[in-house]
Amino acid sequence: MVPKLKFRKGQKVVSVIAATDRPTLLGWIGEEVELTQAIPLPFVAEREGVTAIHPPNRAVAAIFAALGTAVECETREEHDLLAVGSALMATYLGILDRTTAWFAEKGLHRDKARAYIAPLFASLAQRAVRDEGTPLEELAREFSTKGGLNEQVLTDFDRGGGHRALTDALESVLLRVRGDDR
Repeated sequence: MVPKLKFRKGQKVVSVIAATDRPTLLGWIGEEVELTQAIPLPFVAEREGVTAIHPPNRAVAAIFAALGTAVECETREEHDLLAVGSALMATYLGILDRTTAWFAEKGLHRDKARAYIAPLFASLAQRAVRDEGTPLEELAREFSTKGGLNEQVLTDFDRGGGHRALTDALESVLLRVRGDDR
């Protein structure tokens, strides 16, 4: 698709093509352009999305800030890491799905389980955004009474390999984003 488009020298170009490196994009474009790469997520359609952009560009950031939030990445490495973060959407929803399925297996209607668990997760996400200066580990402790249920689930999740599985998945996606899927 990109090779069929015509570009001119000095043109400002914003690429929203995921997991494609800068040299490849510039090769497709075939002109010396001012290229900014962006990772807009589906939520920009509702003006609730976050978009990573690289390199920093005030005009491009303003466009995406109007659609939610723009995070300007100073380096390609930062941009790659945020691309990995964007790969967590299905996992997040998968956790919600597995949780509501578990509730249903225990006898709670799935719709009622979702009506409870989805706003719970949304509230936690909103709290993390609102309290951006508070380390997430500290927020986790705040929501975990010593010896309580939240502490138990976090401990069981870790002992069951949950944190390791998540870290391994993130590492695997990072290799792919960097074109290193050995």
